[in-house]
Amino acid sequence: MTDPRFAGEFAKAVNKDNKQIHKDLLKDPTYRQALVQVMKAPEMERMILDVLQSSQYRAQVMTIMQESLQNPIFRLEMLELLKKAVQEELKPKPMEKSTSSRVAEKAARAKTAETKTVAVGKATPASPDGSNPATP
Repeated sequence: MTDPRFAGEFAKAVNKDNKQIHKDLLKDPTYRQALVQVMKAPEMERMILDVLQSSQYRAQVMTIMQESLQNPIFRLEMLELLKKAVQEELKPKPMEKSTSSRVAEKAARAKTAETKTVAVGKATPASPDGSNPATP
């Protein structure tokens, strides 16, 4: 394939069939399982990690983020997601008690325990004849 025109036409013709083959393969469970096994191989994990940690990859990701943030539609969607997240965080959770209600609850329990201790610990003085003056 030394003729660039022929190579280009051949690539276009094969590309359509190639895409369909890949789509069909991704639907095949045995192919998918084999692909996952290859991706989980320690050597492949190291290669992927090396690529993801490279400065070139990080620079590309930053460029993509910056370009995305320049898109007004993307910015609007991002703002809506942020608003929704803030609203969800500000809503009181039914299963979780707020810090202030937990503190108030602890203080009430401590006061109740203190009152019980004082009531039980109080001794009423008995009169010299052995009767209790607090009772009529």
